[in-house]
Amino acid sequence: MSRKDTTYLRPTGWENPKDEWRRLCPMDYGTYSWENWILIFEISDESDKPSFLQKFQRGIEATLGQCRHAAGSIEKNEFGDYSVVTRPDSTVRFATLWLDGPDDECLSYSEWESETFCCEALIQDPSRLVVFPRSSDASPATIQPTMAFQLTFIPGGAIFGISIHHWFMDAIGIAGFMHQLAANCRALENGTERPFFDETLMDRSRFMGPPVPEKDKINVSPPPLVNRKRLPCAYLLFHLPLSKARELKRMATPEDGSMISTYDAVVAFLWRIMMKNRAQIYNPRLRTKAIFGEPVNMRDRVDPPVPHGYQGVFACGTISLFQKRPLTLSQVISEVPLSRVASFIRAITNSVDSAMLEKQVDKNRRARDKLGLHKTLESLPPMSFVLTDWRGADVSQLDFGFGRSVAFRSPSDAVVGNLMILYPHREVKDDPDHGWEIVLPFEAEHVDMLINDPELNEFLQYCGYEAHAQLTPRNLADTD
Repeated sequence: MSRKDTTYLRPTGWENPKDEWRRLCPMDYGTYSWENWILIFEISDESDKPSFLQKFQRGIEATLGQCRHAAGSIEKNEFGDYSVVTRPDSTVRFATLWLDGPDDECLSYSEWESETFCCEALIQDPSRLVVFPRSSDASPATIQPTMAFQLTFIPGGAIFGISIHHWFMDAIGIAGFMHQLAANCRALENGTERPFFDETLMDRSRFMGPPVPEKDKINVSPPPLVNRKRLPCAYLLFHLPLSKARELKRMATPEDGSMISTYDAVVAFLWRIMMKNRAQIYNPRLRTKAIFGEPVNMRDRVDPPVPHGYQGVFACGTISLFQKRPLTLSQVISEVPLSRVASFIRAITNSVDSAMLEKQVDKNRRARDKLGLHKTLESLPPMSFVLTDWRGADVSQLDFGFGRSVAFRSPSDAVVGNLMILYPHREVKDDPDHGWEIVLPFEAEHVDMLINDPELNEFLQYCGYEAHAQLTPRNLADTD
């Protein structure tokens, strides 16, 4: 029978008799949801599990002593917006779940590895692997923690889960925290000096801007409604070998020699595949403008650049409708060469600059109620396609000193039906061609349509289910 224990960890190596208030900046206000990441470890000797647990907890406590805001909570402040508050008695929830007993319906590490570490292959409800599943209440209308941790033991292995509030950090920020955690664990394991941590990585003040007079503040609309036409979706995991990714780039390279990246080619190909299949489900008007969106990491796109390890939100979202000549659905599906779709993807990404970021920051600064800035991708039409790229996080194989992670996954109990995810790259023993791991959302009743698509199968390999979810009846809208 599974067993779950909960404890609360305190920062070590830090003493401050006063509360620390770090005001969130305009960049932080957007989607308030729980992001969940897991790292997977092999443990060959079952007797090592108690020490594995203890070492992880010590490493987290040491890291919280440096990244003090990670031990905080998101609370309303005197300015009428929000701050991350760390108090002398602040703690972080740490759960331990034991699924390694003879009666637990859970795969062993080796069995799960043979299933490509697909989340739903391990257990029926993978959201059990984290403290705050995506469906958990994340609204800062009530005080919210910034982070929570969980360690799950399975036969022959362990899973480290981290839940992060999306107002607190973006993917690159989370990665910076994870790398600091791994470095602290290594130092404790090896008895070496603790790694340096630059406290300016917690400083959001550069992006605050001057105070906004009350007369210049604006009322923002409440969060948009969920599109009523959406069908419940599942997340499916696919594998794209490096050789196939290179082949896609050759196929999508324009004849005039203009530059595209492998990313542009792969995304263009998948956009085409997804729209072709979904058009058979939703029967959209094919002359309508196709909607593609992506958040872009802005750390290297501003002057001076923001450090890569900045632990906050520093991304700017954009959609294809901002372009002067958006493609139509029919063009994305088949009417123009793949090279034109790939070039369009590149143009969208390249259009995101400091001026666009400043417009977003100005709007967020002037919003009277920051909760109204909450964005829901589910409000977009079913034929929309949004991408989040986590390859830059580079966390799949971190060395913690007492163990090295072998894979990254993102368990969820809620599927965002138009959101595709690119997982961080990982190396696979005896497979130098392993390449990309991609999560595609697709309508649950029609997944065979996508899985059996011959054009998709020419390049990608289906691995299994990452998540199932049902649309709730809340906040439905009839937008096209």
